[in-house]
Amino acid sequence: MRLSSGTLLDVCDNDKWLGATPGLTALLHTWTRQHEYHPHVHFIGTGGGLNERGQWVDAHPKFLVPVHALSSVFRARFRDVLREQHPDIFATICPKIWKEKQWVVHSKPVGTGEKTLAYLARYVYRVALSERAILGRDPDGRYAIRYRKSGTNEPRTMRLEPQEFIRRFLQHVLPSGFRKIRYFGLHHSSKRPVLRSLQAAMAIRAGRPLPVPPPAVEPARPACPNCHTPMVFEGRGSANPRAILFPAATQTRGPP
Repeated sequence: MRLSSGTLLDVCDNDKWLGATPGLTALLHTWTRQHEYHPHVHFIGTGGGLNERGQWVDAHPKFLVPVHALSSVFRARFRDVLREQHPDIFATICPKIWKEKQWVVHSKPVGTGEKTLAYLARYVYRVALSERAILGRDPDGRYAIRYRKSGTNEPRTMRLEPQEFIRRFLQHVLPSGFRKIRYFGLHHSSKRPVLRSLQAAMAIRAGRPLPVPPPAVEPARPACPNCHTPMVFEGRGSANPRAILFPAATQTRGPP
């Protein structure tokens, strides 16, 4: 995700293409329709960006940046990183992959982005194999899995041995703490004031009311399980038992 987002931001920053920084939201997706391992990243971005002079630059109506330029840069960077960090894997790849094979980066306009966000939202907390896709178990022990064929969207059924069924499920389990949704460019949290200013300027230009951020909701205080009285936070204790038994021994000692 770091490599793909950095490539996209750098190509957008090039004056030859967009010459500005867009807002990008990335979502990691790891499976195909047949639940094979196929890691790829979906990006939804703004239809333009903010240049160095603080001016908004509209992108081309049909694309953010040319996909051919983006594909070439991403292929070269992916090759260099793989060769540096995983030389053993790099040695097993045919050299034609880096020279003769054309890498494809798909890009298309999505209007306001509402439908695309709704589509990507289904993958945020969704697992690779849902209960509805598991039709049952055959008498020979294989599991029947429902899926839709790419291109035609026709419903199909595949049958997997138990070991293969478990393998396809577990290969999509992400490491603990891994964030499958990330924000870059103008969508990064550090750019939130800039993004709000842009939203206000666009609202004024379009003759719409200024966007008002939703009020902050104070979380409900936990209640005592016995008397049900709201509890008040007084302080945080230490998880170090030595700090509880011998508080003086854990104090930071100043220089002599």
